[in-house]
Amino acid sequence: MWTKPIDNVTLKRMGDQAETMRTLWERASKAKPQDLDLQMRWFTDAFEGDDWKSAQKVSRLDLIHSGVLAGTSKTEDLVSTCQEYFDNNKNKLYCFGDLQLYLAALGKEAVTKFVEYASKGQEGNVRFIQCPCLRFQADTLVKVKNDPFKGVTTINALKLEYCYELSTNGTNVTKIQVEDFISRCLQVYREVDRPERSSAPSTIESQPSDDLCLLAAMSLIRFSGIWISGNQDQIPDTILIRAAAILERLLIDSPHNYQALLLLVRIYLRLGAGSLALKVFSKLSVKQMQFETVAHNLFTRLATIHPHSAPPIEGAEYKDFNPQSAFVQALNFYRTAEVTTVRHRSNGLDLGSYVNIEGTIELQRRLKYSVCRRMWALDVRRMQRLAGGDPMGRYDEVGRCKNITYGGLSAHTYSTAMDPSPVTDQRVFDAFMNCEPTNQPTFEERMRLGPLPRVRYSLISVETAGQS
Repeated sequence: MWTKPIDNVTLKRMGDQAETMRTLWERASKAKPQDLDLQMRWFTDAFEGDDWKSAQKVSRLDLIHSGVLAGTSKTEDLVSTCQEYFDNNKNKLYCFGDLQLYLAALGKEAVTKFVEYASKGQEGNVRFIQCPCLRFQADTLVKVKNDPFKGVTTINALKLEYCYELSTNGTNVTKIQVEDFISRCLQVYREVDRPERSSAPSTIESQPSDDLCLLAAMSLIRFSGIWISGNQDQIPDTILIRAAAILERLLIDSPHNYQALLLLVRIYLRLGAGSLALKVFSKLSVKQMQFETVAHNLFTRLATIHPHSAPPIEGAEYKDFNPQSAFVQALNFYRTAEVTTVRHRSNGLDLGSYVNIEGTIELQRRLKYSVCRRMWALDVRRMQRLAGGDPMGRYDEVGRCKNITYGGLSAHTYSTAMDPSPVTDQRVFDAFMNCEPTNQPTFEERMRLGPLPRVRYSLISVETAGQS
């Protein structure tokens, strides 16, 4: 039980006693609620001294945020702490994501003041021009030095503006506001110095400034439906084409930007351009378990959007332009995974590696009852019916099929869809950039082609098969 506060001076006097210092910190951070003052003193010292990592600084935000929710701390304390955190971490890309949770506890007026504070926080390092188009004057970066992280402060400020000035007031956002925001994002991107592509083209990865093009494309998609069709969920094709052009330009500079590639795949699918979606998706180099976690971004509803093969692409594999080949590759993964997991399990028993055996059994179970496995087994047969080609009966067992018939449906369709075994869902959706408020649907959800397929997807597929 801690009865006497220990300040940072005590730690400094301990010299090289690193382990003891760490133990003291852990004990203080786990102190009981009645020792809140002690915890706050430690966190304050760490904050002011800037000698603790970001996670420990976030702990102080957590404490004050919990106090605000419990009514024991003032909102002003949370605002000032968020401002301190922004000042100390505004050059880090994780700053916006860390602050999202805590800003949600503030009122609209307090959030607006914080966004203004973040916008003004860009001053001092670079020269800015004033933008009079918004309710508050947002500063725009004009010149960024060679340091790739030099403009991150501006990126964080623009993300805060998108989240709390545009998205929060989504139904009332005007065309002038959105176009001005897009213009400033692209202006900043143009002024950013980037490494020469010719020097090492294979090693250039995503740059912090890539987020500016993503923000521009996202805001164009997110808000244009309001002033064009009156419905923010109805995105005109012309807007999707403009957003695709922005992302294609980004991929010239950063060809391996994962978020841009995924969003571009989703845009092309919404446009019905399945061949372009296949071509872009091939750049992600999806392999093995990614057929379970990532491939759904392309495969979901592809059988009806683009069942036919596109013209061959020079130097590309069949799966890059033939959707049926792409599904076959995914189904081959599930087929070989059954054999591979059994072999690893046997090897583990022979070698006495019982800890790894448990993980192998769990992996085998998840793949065996995978919802993606069932969807791809159904979709490849649907695609074969629509576009022709080689029979897909050889993949019946991949969809857990049995030799039964029901109501005139084929054996594989009935057994795959009506299999009562519980399904596992390992699809990942957090690879998309998301700057929406925490109480609203994510940007990825707004960009889906329809309701997210789950267990009911199989039942719908049965009805479709019965009508065909």
